[in-house]
Amino acid sequence: RDLLMGVACFGLLLTLGLGWFFAFYLNLGVQGLGLGLSASTFIQLVTYLLLLYYVIGASIGMQRLAMPLMKMVVSSVPAAGCAWGIALLGTWSAGPTVLNFILLGIASLLAMIVFFACAWMLGVRQEVNKVLRRKS
Repeated sequence: RDLLMGVACFGLLLTLGLGWFFAFYLNLGVQGLGLGLSASTFIQLVTYLLLLYYVIGASIGMQRLAMPLMKMVVSSVPAAGCAWGIALLGTWSAGPTVLNFILLGIASLLAMIVFFACAWMLGVRQEVNKVLRRKS
């Protein structure tokens, strides 16, 4: 329990440090804060998985999950590209306008459709079916 709390505290400090580094030292602004949070969360995930495996001796079957996860990562690339392309049409510096809300909704919906279609074509059918069954 103390070990898990230590990882959580480490993650908090890491988020603070990486956020500062990316946002202020590299001058990435708000995007740097997001990048720092993402990097810190990934490092915490790896740390927790290593603790599960080496300290507790538990295995969560990462070998079986590796290929579906890689397929999902590959599927997210065209989905993100689609959303990014649509988002370029917005005037985001104007703030929350009706056009921006509509574009955000279209980009999100289309990205979701593209992601599920790519995942389906790559053979991640069991996982896609589970998600689709929960929503209906």
